[in-house]
Amino acid sequence: MTFVRVGVVRNSVTIALVLACLSACGQGSDSSATVSESASVSASESAGAQPDTDAETFEQFEAAEVSGHALVPGTSMKISIATTGDSVAFNAGCNTFFGALNNEAGVIDGPGSEASNGPMGSTMMACDDALMEQDRWLQEFLDSTPVWTLGEDTVTLSSPAGSITATRVEG
Repeated sequence: MTFVRVGVVRNSVTIALVLACLSACGQGSDSSATVSESASVSASESAGAQPDTDAETFEQFEAAEVSGHALVPGTSMKISIATTGDSVAFNAGCNTFFGALNNEAGVIDGPGSEASNGPMGSTMMACDDALMEQDRWLQEFLDSTPVWTLGEDTVTLSSPAGSITATRVEG
């Protein structure tokens, strides 16, 4: 996915988000994390920019069930939304999907969105068949350009493919 914003700072945030997602892959069941200042500084320094001292942080949400798909036992849907409200990451037990939020339209930018820059990015780990099927469902759900609503303690995403309502968790 090509992100809407152009510039080294945005690219450093994207790199930091990808690094955080990849590091979360090896942390067992607790894959929710915030992007640390050191990751943001390292990413921006490697791009030749001044260090970004305002690391992007994420609000963490989790859902134990979703409509449209039965989650694999022992897994949950984790959603991380940037406090700036312009980027998001999802994890359903295996890979992490990440992309841009379209605040004006209230949708996640995906192939079905008029403002889309293409599909969301993702990690590409191999997992057991049940988790891979769950990832396929999540990818199809995200590709359907779900409408999202952020409440005080919940986030809800809805599309013809199903819905996800997740509750804020302390992280």
